[in-house]
Amino acid sequence: MIDQTKQLYFLKAVVVFQFASGAILMPYLPLYLSAQGFKGVEIGLIIGVGPFVGIFAQPMWGFISDKFQSIKYLLYFLYFMVFIASIGLFFTGSFILVFLSTIFMFFFFSACTPLIDSYIFSTIKQNGKGNYGSIRLWGSLGFAFTALIAGPIIVYVGIEKLYILFWLTLLCIYPFLFLLKDRKEKANTVKLSSLSGLLKQRRLLMFLGVILLIGIPNKMNDAMLGMHLQNLGAIETIVGLAWMLGALSEIPVFYYLSKHIDRFNPIKILGWVSFFYSLRWLSYSLVESPVITSFLQLSHSITFGAFWIIAVQTIVKMVPDHLRSTGQALVGVAFGGLAAIIGSFGGGAIFDAVGGNVMYTIMACISMVAAIVIYFSKNWLTEEKEAIKSEQLVNVKKV
Repeated sequence: MIDQTKQLYFLKAVVVFQFASGAILMPYLPLYLSAQGFKGVEIGLIIGVGPFVGIFAQPMWGFISDKFQSIKYLLYFLYFMVFIASIGLFFTGSFILVFLSTIFMFFFFSACTPLIDSYIFSTIKQNGKGNYGSIRLWGSLGFAFTALIAGPIIVYVGIEKLYILFWLTLLCIYPFLFLLKDRKEKANTVKLSSLSGLLKQRRLLMFLGVILLIGIPNKMNDAMLGMHLQNLGAIETIVGLAWMLGALSEIPVFYYLSKHIDRFNPIKILGWVSFFYSLRWLSYSLVESPVITSFLQLSHSITFGAFWIIAVQTIVKMVPDHLRSTGQALVGVAFGGLAAIIGSFGGGAIFDAVGGNVMYTIMACISMVAAIVIYFSKNWLTEEKEAIKSEQLVNVKKV
């Protein structure tokens, strides 16, 4: 029991610093690129290419993790390669070199969060207690704290020193990752036919499509919020405040919904989440104050917080245990890959063409379309899980 408790502490620490690294990139990388002289469209391309790479990288690394039944040692390798690739991102000045370096970095970095999510669910299963939200909320704390303190630090040392903060968060992961025990489930041998079997599930594909539609405006906000706030007159500290408030607001939702999600119909909740997303983006489009816009980030709680718990826990129920990493990777492809590509590219182009207010109005419309789609397809989406032929998914092997 004591060992399990220690392992849980180490896992929470890994989650904290994984999301702390994201708190350096998501709010401040667009500002860093803007300070380097890149235009909005170029920034959208650079931000969006990472998720594009993730479409291919996340399933690949997830499959490798399932195949060799290891997460810990794969994360060792991935974080090291992220550090190597980030050198090109921060120390080359031309668009093409930064673009290629971003491709290289996100080929490794995009897989880390889905693998950690898989480790969380594996830990919950092996311990026989706990819930995803109570562990994931530590990521929100790490993100919020880092986003807040990074703003004043960047104001003091300059945005060009962003790489120091990013590297420090990566370095902090290693001691706790070293102390974690690897999670292994040896019941089944995973083959490529396992993945093809998953992708034949129509309900799974429909669910991933809904995630994509909800995720597009969310990723537009991720990519362009900092620049929108700057256009409204915000300094880096206000940008950090906005991201901190959003991350902190997730925590009560993660904690409550993870414990009580079985009481509700997750698809119906998802429909309401899409509706609230629409109201959120509409509010952003109408407000001209950077401070008020920052506090509107508190609505992140009932939008992204609820959305993410439903997404990751629903996918767990749709895939076999031995394909857990692959399942989380598919969520990553839909939300962190395709949605991020469309959101970053589209957000950058719209922002350059018509400004942030019109961009947020378009985002509100997209979220409302998602709510309508969920409303008319909710009965089909909430059908019992489709039968999965064992020969399509696994090759059972006696250990």
